[in-house]
Amino acid sequence: MEEKGNRKNADSIKKGKEMNDVYDRIAKKMDKMSKSQRKIAEYILNNKDSVAFMNVSKLAKEADVSEASIIRFATFMEYKGYPQLQKELQEKTREHLSMKERLTNSYTEYNDDDAGIAKIFNDDADRIQKTLSGLDFQTFHTVMEKIISARRIFIVAGRSAAALGTFFYYYLNIVMGNVELITSFNGDEEIMHNVNEEDVVIAITFKMYTRKTVELLAYAFEKNAITVSITDFMTSPVIKNSKYYFLTEAQLNTYLDSFVAPLSLINAILTYLGKYKNKELEERLTSLEAMWNEFDVFQ
Repeated sequence: MEEKGNRKNADSIKKGKEMNDVYDRIAKKMDKMSKSQRKIAEYILNNKDSVAFMNVSKLAKEADVSEASIIRFATFMEYKGYPQLQKELQEKTREHLSMKERLTNSYTEYNDDDAGIAKIFNDDADRIQKTLSGLDFQTFHTVMEKIISARRIFIVAGRSAAALGTFFYYYLNIVMGNVELITSFNGDEEIMHNVNEEDVVIAITFKMYTRKTVELLAYAFEKNAITVSITDFMTSPVIKNSKYYFLTEAQLNTYLDSFVAPLSLINAILTYLGKYKNKELEERLTSLEAMWNEFDVFQ
């Protein structure tokens, strides 16, 4: 029952997002638009890959309308202003842009001056806030319960996401002591050969999604393991095989991913589990610190 409920919830959320696609809404409202608004709408719909990263003056010039028309268009589309409309356009665009296209867009998104540098920090702060706003706390607590009672915990994370997986594994294993990490896919995935319903498998993957991560989570799902994913979009291929999932903002407006928001989620998980397992963790840390001192691990 629980599995069917989660699958139904995932499907309904995905359907809802598709129905609320910003481009779809623009197209459906065109018959109620003024002449200048239709020009803006047509330009947006015909230039999806580039328009999301244009400021008001640039879009006004390209669409051959006034800057005031752009602002009125955003209001007509029921946004508080153009920045809110632009942010939603960017979110939809990032779902299908290649790394090269994202790099090209970054040339205009981030200036070379101090303001451009500051924007990167501000954008990351915004990603954390948006991830928190979308966090389902009931799902969070349920996943914590599954981790606490699990026989074994597997973390699967490939390529750049392996950095997150390694960090997560290091501290989670200190807390729980029953964690396995799979990042290289050069045979270490064989440790999952007897995964079952008593195990938790956590997949970490973001656009463009590592194939092996997707396949291993599907394998775990088929074996009735408790599958959890940390990913970016409802269109992520791990969603369909996730009994539980967390969506985090991960794409920076350039060729690389930003792991600030998913790392904040992982920090929250580790902190929660550390408090729950406080007695065992205190004993384990005391033992570890004695060993670190004996072997002079830290300077």
